[in-house]
Amino acid sequence: MTRSRCVTLTVLAVTVAFLGGMVSAKLPGRVHAATDRAVEKLDVLEVRVLKVVDKAGRTRAWLGIEEGDPLFVMESKSGEPRMALGAHDAGASLSLIGQKGKTGIAIFESTKVSPTEHDIVWRAP
Repeated sequence: MTRSRCVTLTVLAVTVAFLGGMVSAKLPGRVHAATDRAVEKLDVLEVRVLKVVDKAGRTRAWLGIEEGDPLFVMESKSGEPRMALGAHDAGASLSLIGQKGKTGIAIFESTKVSPTEHDIVWRAP
């Protein structure tokens, strides 16, 4: 390859890379890697479910709506729920779940039937 062809090819490659960067910055759904100085801050982020995944892509925690109520769940490596925090019309719930799906600790508020009736208020193994 001659020197002029090498220079032409290099200039062409740099130009195409530059143009590709400009076009990709204008596409919707772009993601920016930024330092603290140049972070684009959002006032509101709306999602149906927010998932936190590990390096292997397994869901380890999620925040979403289940049966109309907000719920935050943390899961084990095998995908089993280990902690759940929920907010309901009748109150709130907190569950710390041990192996084999048994709830180790549970705190629940009043039932939907009556504010004076309670599901589990406290339970340990």
